[in-house]
Amino acid sequence: MQKFGLDSLRTEKLSALELEIVEEQAGALGRAGKKLRMSLERYESAQKNGATEAEQADLINQISSCAWELLLQREFVGFVQGNMTWITKHYKIPREAIRNLGKTIKPEQ
Repeated sequence: MQKFGLDSLRTEKLSALELEIVEEQAGALGRAGKKLRMSLERYESAQKNGATEAEQADLINQISSCAWELLLQREFVGFVQGNMTWITKHYKIPREAIRNLGKTIKPEQ
């Protein structure tokens, strides 16, 4: 019986190494997206709980850093066009954070 589906469209299978690389790329994208989502949740929570301007500015910087990391990660795995459009479509990023993109990355301690 002939097998139909996406698997049958491939002319060659991925090697074990290629599969491991693809899995790591997918995992890295997922981790970067989760990190951005969590920073956005912290920011929204801080706004509801009356955070100071300094606390909100720090959270904006964290959002910028996470959005930048996701943008770069998407480019690393081959999504080279429309990344910022995709990110802003799927994540509610404050305008202040978008203006800071690429400026706030600090080495982790």
